[in-house]
Amino acid sequence: MRALALLLLPLLCLAGASHAQLAVVAGKDSSIAQLDEREVADIFLARTTRLPDGSRVKVFELGNDAYRAVFYREVAGKTLPQINSYWTTLIFTGKGRPPRSIGEERALVDLLNSDPHAIGYLPLDQANESVKILFIVY
Repeated sequence: MRALALLLLPLLCLAGASHAQLAVVAGKDSSIAQLDEREVADIFLARTTRLPDGSRVKVFELGNDAYRAVFYREVAGKTLPQINSYWTTLIFTGKGRPPRSIGEERALVDLLNSDPHAIGYLPLDQANESVKILFIVY
């Protein structure tokens, strides 16, 4: 019974994350007002390195594969294997690098609040007054 529970626990976590709403966020004092879906995709897929105001953006993502899967499925229409292949190609050709992976939500919030040009994403229920919501991923 215990072995079955250990096998099912990761599946339940993934199922919950597959329905999670995510928010693209910046630090609370960031000058970025909002982003649209195309701008989010362009930034997170390294199609651009600039924010709408022309400043250079620093992009971070959560290291949680369940959240990454939801984010890239909704923003880019890609599965995790597809997005990993995409990044491999961009790295190999020298055309881009993936967002820097941050392991914990709190560390991401601290990083975003320390740099006005940094953006990342969080589960919507964790995007509180310590960050500015730029876009909601459904």
